[in-house]
Amino acid sequence: MLVPAVNDVRANDDQTDVAAVPCNEFSDFDGTTKSMMVMWIDGYAGGSTDNTEFGHEWYARLFQHMMDYCKSQPSATVMSSMNALPKPQLNGQRDFDFLQYTCETFNLDESSRMMTIFWVDGYLSAQNDNTMTDDAWIEELSSHILTFCQNNPGGNLTDALSALN
Repeated sequence: MLVPAVNDVRANDDQTDVAAVPCNEFSDFDGTTKSMMVMWIDGYAGGSTDNTEFGHEWYARLFQHMMDYCKSQPSATVMSSMNALPKPQLNGQRDFDFLQYTCETFNLDESSRMMTIFWVDGYLSAQNDNTMTDDAWIEELSSHILTFCQNNPGGNLTDALSALN
C-alpha cells in the first residue's frame, strides 16, 4: 500500500456507493459530475493496482469509454464499465504520478483541485476496500490537502495524505 489507511468517516446520508451507480443515472449527470465520477473511478482503479500515474490521454479515453458503455448498457453500473474496458486501452500516455504531485502545483492549479481530490478519494477508497464517497468526507479531504499544501508548498500529496493519520 502506497499511502496509509485512512479512518473511514463515510457514514452519513450524503454518501454514494459509486459501485452501485447505474449507467442510466451516470448518463443523465451534468458534465462536471461525470468528470468527477470518472476521476474517482480512475483513482479507484489506480488504488486497486497500486498505480498512481495519471494521463490526460488515458482520462479522455476512459471518459469516452464510460459514455459509450453506459449508452449501450444503461442498466449496468458505471464500475462495470471498467471490467469491459478493452485491455489495449489500458496502455496510455501517463503524464505524472499523482502521489508525487507537488503542493506548489496543487496550490497554483485551482481549476483542477477538485478533480485531484476526487482521484485521491477513489484511490484511498480502493486501498481501503470501500466504494463509498460522501460530501462531508470530500470536504474534509479537500480542506486537509489544501491547508497542508498551503503550509507546506515544498511537499506533495503523499506528504499530505500521510499527515491525515
